Amino acid sequence: VAVIKLTSVISGIDTFLANNKPNFTTENLNNPSTNMSQEEKKEDKAFSSGYDLKYVYSKNSKSQILHNTTLDIYHTANKLRSSGIVCTIGPASQSVEMLTKLIQCGMDVVRMNCSHGTHEYHKTTVKNASKAASELGENIAIALDTKGPEIRTGNFVDDKEVKLEVGKKVKLTTDKAYYAKGTAECFYVDYVNIVKVCEAGDHVFIDDGASKLKIEK
Repeated sequence: VAVIKLTSVISGIDTFLANNKPNFTTENLNNPSTNMSQEEKKEDKAFSSGYDLKYVYSKNSKSQILHNTTLDIYHTANKLRSSGIVCTIGPASQSVEMLTKLIQCGMDVVRMNCSHGTHEYHKTTVKNASKAASELGENIAIALDTKGPEIRTGNFVDDKEVKLEVGKKVKLTTDKAYYAKGTAECFYVDYVNIVKVCEAGDHVFIDDGASKLKIEK
């Protein structure tokens, strides 16, 4: 029964496509004298192969079901979609050539992670993205993911991991002489105003809250 129903559906689609096929054939695509609009004549110069013919069918489909039958993963991504594609751009994808490929594959938003890279680096990314979009005649958005205030520690002796034990005392210093000399008893932090904004009783969180220190003085 299932096979019979499925065959019936397929036959119905074939019949529908046969009755609703657009007036585009290989012959009239290559014949400028056919009854085509100016826009269609321009397309006529650009499309000649069977692959391109399929694309013209898609653009001129009379119904959604006919359009769906012509979709192809090798076509330029359809911009009429309900979701956007955000791409984080790094060194491997910063060039105009790679950004062009990403836009052709459907990228809508160029995201830059400002936690990494210099101002000049991100400026180059914006210029390259704008150039790629301009050459393709597409509109894309630029997203700057700015980092919030961060306090970073220095390095520890021999780059070893240090375990802070509960109940033990530790000293935080802004003295750069301790930048690479951190220990479980004392290590460097890069926030020079920490002594001005913190008071006894306040808490300092380390590693996104994995460890918590209580200030005594």
